[in-house]
Amino acid sequence: MRKTLTALTAAVALVLTPTVAGAASGPAPADVDGSSPSQGEPIPGVPTAESADAEWRAWAQAVTNDARLRADDPSPGCTVVESSVELVVDADANAQIGAPADLAMPVVRAVEDCGDEAAEAAAKPARGIDAAPQARLASGNRCAYVSGGKICISDSGSTIRGTYTASSSTRGFVRLYQISPSASGCPTGSTRATSSERSLSAGQTLSTWFYQTQNSGYNATFWRDVTWGHTKAGSVCALL
Repeated sequence: MRKTLTALTAAVALVLTPTVAGAASGPAPADVDGSSPSQGEPIPGVPTAESADAEWRAWAQAVTNDARLRADDPSPGCTVVESSVELVVDADANAQIGAPADLAMPVVRAVEDCGDEAAEAAAKPARGIDAAPQARLASGNRCAYVSGGKICISDSGSTIRGTYTASSSTRGFVRLYQISPSASGCPTGSTRATSSERSLSAGQTLSTWFYQTQNSGYNATFWRDVTWGHTKAGSVCALL
């Protein structure tokens, strides 16, 4: 699958503060079942393990600028309630792709209000949406109906996006994982991005996205807030 960065679309001023992946500023880490990502197909325009540090840093600055411009761009039929961009240093992910260990990459988080039609769509299975477990990962954007809503994973403009749409009131967060392209079922793996933890009303969506550096398997999971912590409400996986 070949993808390149999309053109910059809309301007928004955001304050960015570097954060080390796994720091205590976000929701508590969810369970990981040990599925580790494997090296995927490089994406045109993205530096490789043979690239100089300066090339990686220039690319990271370019996608950070792109994230600033796109963070407040609403999904069709929706209104952005809140959005943020955070620069995250993920040393493990950087080592996997051959980037500088301290390279900071943008993670975008958003809450949108998409109205009654979105709430109804999240509650009613529709043709073309497969909620059944997969024996092997399928390519392309995918959605699954889960308890209390719908979870989707997609790629757009060299980004991987996880989105949960609520069909009733709930609270929790979305987490994106990278998994092996040969994984069976829909396991979790190495965390790549986590949304804010928020209370949602019917028709609201919670999303997070990051810039893809290689084609691989990915998982989007909605973790619902419960009395004793968080429980996995549902997941969807795809080759992207």
